[in-house]
Amino acid sequence: MRSFRLRCHAKINPFLAIGPKRPDGYHEIITIMQLISLHDELLVEPSSEFGFVCSDPGLDNEQNLVLQAASLLKEHLDLPPVRLTLRKEVPPCSGLGGGSSDVAGALAAINIALGNPLQQRALVQIAGAVSSDAPFFLSPSATAGCEGRGEIVSPLPPFEEVPLVVAMPEVEVSTREAYSRWDALSVHPALPVEADPLSFRNDFEIVAPEESLSLIERLRVEGAKEAHLCGSGSAVFGMFDELDDAIQIARTLRREGYWAHPAHTLKEKPTPEWIS
Repeated sequence: MRSFRLRCHAKINPFLAIGPKRPDGYHEIITIMQLISLHDELLVEPSSEFGFVCSDPGLDNEQNLVLQAASLLKEHLDLPPVRLTLRKEVPPCSGLGGGSSDVAGALAAINIALGNPLQQRALVQIAGAVSSDAPFFLSPSATAGCEGRGEIVSPLPPFEEVPLVVAMPEVEVSTREAYSRWDALSVHPALPVEADPLSFRNDFEIVAPEESLSLIERLRVEGAKEAHLCGSGSAVFGMFDELDDAIQIARTLRREGYWAHPAHTLKEKPTPEWIS
């Protein structure tokens, strides 16, 4: 087998509305997910046995979502003799979907290494058991509407390529904690109905850390035409007219101690890159 690498891209949510809690403990959501250029990288190489290593020591353990997905996949087929090396760039607890994207990338990579024995539906089912966002990252589309708890994915027409600044304060937010704060609210906004036009919205901003909200406002002051929370946070994104502006603003934020990167939305989902 030839070695290959996959880019496991992050996402932003231009729209995210939270509905009531379901009997299974999850919340109904209506969201738009959009792939962006920021990504982790998964290298797949022949080996004597299946193995996995992560560049982030804090994520290089059995709790890593990639290994959880591999464990579920093992119930369907034997894992191939390959070594997966995950190079992390997308921070955890940011709302950028890095872990979910890694799950989708690993499942796709293992399936490729085995000659694609599993159909898309089976991979999506396994991915959804690990992470509600992971089915989106297995979609062939870079832009999709997602419903249910996020696992019902409907491709949408792609965004034009838009320059972004993606930034994160020195706080982390777990999705579980964000939903707990949401559930503690006495009043919740209603989910949109089908006739409602969808404008930029993220309900998690109601319960977001002050550090994230301040960073959103900062991006707006710097000229972002839209700025919002990424998923449940704590990262935020700002949309700009010019990439040069995004590069300069990200550079300024990094000098001030923020994690910050220029990026852009993707019109198409990249394909695996084979290594000769």
